[in-house]
Amino acid sequence: MLNLFIDNFGYSKLKTPFQKTISFLFILWFFLFLPCLSFGQFDTIDKNAQSVPDSLYTYEQIAHHLTKNLETDLEKVRAIFVWIAHNIEYDIKSYDNKTIAYEFKLEMLDDLLRSKKGVCGQYSYLFQVMCGVVGLESYFISGIDYSLSEEGHAWNAVEIDGEYYLFDVTWSAGRIANFQYFHEFNDAYFMLTPQRFIKSHFPHDPIFQFLENPITLDDFLYRDFSKLDEKSDYNFRDTLKTHFEKTELNQFISTYQRMEKNKDLNPAYDKNLEWMWGSLNIMLANHANQSCNTAIDVYNKFMNSKRKFFKRPKMSKERVKEMIDLADFAIRTATNHLKKVDYVSYENKKWFDDLKIRVDEMESLIEREKKFVKKYSKTPKIFRPFVVFFMI
Repeated sequence: MLNLFIDNFGYSKLKTPFQKTISFLFILWFFLFLPCLSFGQFDTIDKNAQSVPDSLYTYEQIAHHLTKNLETDLEKVRAIFVWIAHNIEYDIKSYDNKTIAYEFKLEMLDDLLRSKKGVCGQYSYLFQVMCGVVGLESYFISGIDYSLSEEGHAWNAVEIDGEYYLFDVTWSAGRIANFQYFHEFNDAYFMLTPQRFIKSHFPHDPIFQFLENPITLDDFLYRDFSKLDEKSDYNFRDTLKTHFEKTELNQFISTYQRMEKNKDLNPAYDKNLEWMWGSLNIMLANHANQSCNTAIDVYNKFMNSKRKFFKRPKMSKERVKEMIDLADFAIRTATNHLKKVDYVSYENKKWFDDLKIRVDEMESLIEREKKFVKKYSKTPKIFRPFVVFFMI
């Protein structure tokens, strides 16, 4: 490794003996003393973070206790990372049974903290929510680990002092060898730069590489990292900002579209893509249902006001048009979502078919009222009650 570092550092390119001597001494200092300087600063934090009082049993209580006397974001991240790595063991049985979930809810953390056993997704989810409790924004990232490229994996990223760093608390908590788990803490996956982390971890969504020139899954699998040294016009910070400005549904759609570009290259990647596809269809159907319910609610309010000749409460023609336009927008949104649904499971087929019928019926009713509003708005105010009377 020292020879590799020397080559990368450019030692072989130095010409004079003096330059080579100075460079070699620097390299020697780097390997012997820098590790002490980089992690020695955490000695006190690590000692205090390895355990908490038994009276603390929720993730909120534990997170606050771990960070109560810490000032910097780095110190807080370290304390949370160390506590999880020391107190949560990898659930080798769940791994063997392939029961790794893709979705996690806060309720699951109660079982995790009670059993003190979990898989990568639970490690990462716990890290994310504990960081959130103390005001740190952590990203939950799913992807593949090169050492286990046939299975899915999960890790985290945190922005510290304006820079993004990656954390894999699962593999810092211990290791698997000969189908056995050894709970042994190590610093190997704490606070790695994106350029270093990408050589062992590939996220499903490439924007979470946090690189100015992201690599492809093909590059990752064939160990081609030449792009890391190339310049690019791509700005991952702008892409992240745009991504999180979108609605949850549109974020999901964008992620799926980016993931499709790496299809058919890796079984674990394709497995997650298949799950994303199924989840996307469910989300589209649910959003269609929500939009349909909104349209029904607004339409009913509109009709109730219409029966009162828009006088109780009194409504201007602009307000009348605004109401029916809102109902129309909602039902069109529902229709557009339904058109994008590619698959419905057998157990949901009847519900989905009924939803399509409701949307079609509501679209017809709203279209009729749009014609009414158009005529109502063109009619002189004094004659509008007659228009309402004959078109109720």
